[in-house]
Amino acid sequence: MSGVAPSRIAGDSCARTTWENATLTAAWLGLQVQPLALRETAATVLYRLQGRM
Repeated sequence: MSGVAPSRIAGDSCARTTWENATLTAAWLGLQVQPLALRETAATVLYRLQGRM
C-alpha cells in the first residue's frame, strides 16, 4: 500500500485543535455555522461510525 506524497499534504498553521479547524474552515467557506450545530453534526458522525445509529 502506498501513502500520500508529502508534497500533496497541506498544513493548517492557524488552527490548534480540531474544533478550531472546523470553525475556521466554515468561516473560510463563508458558512454561518453555530457552535451547537457543529457539535451535534460531529456527534452524529461519530455515532454512525461506531454503529450506534
